[in-house]
Amino acid sequence: KQGRKMSKSLGNVVTMREFLKNNHSEIYKWMILSVHYRSVADFSESSVNNAVGGLAKVYSALALVDSLCGSAEVKLDSKQSLPEVKLDVTSTSKNNAGKHTTRVIVKNLGNNIAFMVHLRAARSKDGTDVTPILWEDNYFSLLPGEQREVSATYLNDALAGGSATLEVEGFNIAKQTVETNASAGGND
Repeated sequence: KQGRKMSKSLGNVVTMREFLKNNHSEIYKWMILSVHYRSVADFSESSVNNAVGGLAKVYSALALVDSLCGSAEVKLDSKQSLPEVKLDVTSTSKNNAGKHTTRVIVKNLGNNIAFMVHLRAARSKDGTDVTPILWEDNYFSLLPGEQREVSATYLNDALAGGSATLEVEGFNIAKQTVETNASAGGND
């Protein structure tokens, strides 16, 4: 039971050897990697089931990549491994109380996976990175027809008196530059 002292006499201690007799070592690795290093690892039946579910998602994604690429040995150092895809990218920016929020909608228009989509906000004046910036997500992949909305937040000072452009690129994506359409004030 949760919150009880761990003790062999209480029967709530499981050695690694005992755990591995009943479960695959990858389940153990997933469970250990899923908790903060200072947290207590929970090896309850529900945690094992959650780990199995997480591993199933990873293996499903790998099987999908394998089926799209036609080989289990995907060479990610060569752009010939994945066909180039086209993305539809729209961007809006709002300025509110000294803070900018840029919302980006990225849609995969192709018939193949868009692998490792990377978004970058740059100053229009000199092309340097807008920093500091907090992206809600970055380096993500999109299946054919899939769409994702991502937000970035930064201070107006980060623009150095200018505006921002958005650069989108990825492993099998031609680099695109999109102007951010800015509006002042308000909430979404």
